[in-house]
Amino acid sequence: MQCVIKSRHLQLNTLDPEDIMQIYKWETEVETRPLWQDNICLPSAFSFSSGFQRKMESFYQSYFMITYHESTTPVGCVYSYGYNRTDGFMHISVFIDKNYRSGFIGAEAGILFCAYLFRYFPVRKLYTVAFEYNSESVKILEKAGFSCEGTLKKHKYFAGDYYDMY
Repeated sequence: MQCVIKSRHLQLNTLDPEDIMQIYKWETEVETRPLWQDNICLPSAFSFSSGFQRKMESFYQSYFMITYHESTTPVGCVYSYGYNRTDGFMHISVFIDKNYRSGFIGAEAGILFCAYLFRYFPVRKLYTVAFEYNSESVKILEKAGFSCEGTLKKHKYFAGDYYDMY
């Protein structure tokens, strides 16, 4: 069943099978992968596709592609994972294609997605992760109302140095 969540400018669409190759493209972009991924290994398209299917069944709670209204071109994705029903929290991630990062898309998609999660899941907290060197994401998260509950010091190796993970 297709689910579409709309805001003023964007819509979140549940995944179609053809979206997997777009996600693979984003996840294997060497220059942007360290901004949002811990794993530096680049999978083949075949192993990614089968691994992604397994994660859809056991890891992700919700996964949406982000588009502008009336467009079929994805500009990013949002997803939730690590749902702990007992303690009432889950983790979220928002990814925006590098060609669309200069505007409001990440913030609006994140707010829309958070509203969806609070409405349809019994959660009281949402967590996300940002790396110190990804200062743009850190600023957006702070403006969206997220607060830093912890810092893992010198946790992520990137470009010849170790950086904190918030």
